[in-house]
Amino acid sequence: MNIVILNDTRADMHHGCTRVMRLLEEGLQRHNMTIVARSPVHHDWENDSALREAMLRADLIIVNGEGTLHHGKSGAARLLRVTEFAGDVPVALINALYQENPPEWSKWLNRLSYIATRDRRSADEIESVTGQRPVVVPDLTLSARIAERPVTVPVIFGDSVKSEISDLLAKRALLDQLPLVPSLSALKRTKSGSTLVRRVRRWWIARLTARTLARNPTMSLCQTEDDYADRIARAGLHVTGRFHGACYSMAAGMPFLAISSNSWKIEALIADAGLAPWRVVDAANLDDALLRTPDALAFSAEEKAALDAFLDEAARGAEKMFAALRNLAARRQ
Repeated sequence: MNIVILNDTRADMHHGCTRVMRLLEEGLQRHNMTIVARSPVHHDWENDSALREAMLRADLIIVNGEGTLHHGKSGAARLLRVTEFAGDVPVALINALYQENPPEWSKWLNRLSYIATRDRRSADEIESVTGQRPVVVPDLTLSARIAERPVTVPVIFGDSVKSEISDLLAKRALLDQLPLVPSLSALKRTKSGSTLVRRVRRWWIARLTARTLARNPTMSLCQTEDDYADRIARAGLHVTGRFHGACYSMAAGMPFLAISSNSWKIEALIADAGLAPWRVVDAANLDDALLRTPDALAFSAEEKAALDAFLDEAARGAEKMFAALRNLAARRQ
């Protein structure tokens, strides 16, 4: 069964996106589905004739929603417009946030053959405009646990999609002389273009990285998903502004504090997992939150039990989702 994926997010070089795509690919392979084409994040599929031809020949088109579908973004609309193009090829939206989008987007949602949101609030939002309740499957990063490691550092700081929050976390890491571990493998991604353009951009990225590391001597960029997972699993506490940063901590069973991002994704994640609401902190209150003792910041017995059940649910839900996708694709055979 041939599958086309839209919104392959690993090009953004975020370890969370890399983990999502790896687990998505492994799940499809387990269920005898073959990826024959993919559209990277930010790619204009509507003007890619080869990709459009591949979609029309496919047995299923999968849109990887992740954190894209919120506040009426043009990139989100472009992804959903594939439902108008696909004809009789089924389209599935999976792993999706859905927040505060135009009500007229319901015309695209109603054309989807399958929807799996990654949180209940997004499912509520879609149900309110379509009348149909989507499946809820926690983010794919949570469908496989990260092995336990011995704790080697009391606290590490991460980054955020918001530059001002990334700056705040970097300053706190420098002040406390604690590790700063962004969820990125590189500060900027390379782009297509002539040999000269690519060479100049690589030089610029190298210079930017050197300057950033000089300003932040406790900072390190993990080059692989496994390296990042290892750093998170060895931290007694992870302070992050990234949704997937929180997901890595949860998959590793390690406590964290999270600063709100650009949507409700972190708040919805913590609510669905049954963790304490105070784990989401306002940036202005971060210093006060870090005055808590390590024991107070650790997971309570109730949180540990809730998280364990949530991770089991994520693994089961992902397998059910892959089986549903296989059944959709099989109808075209």
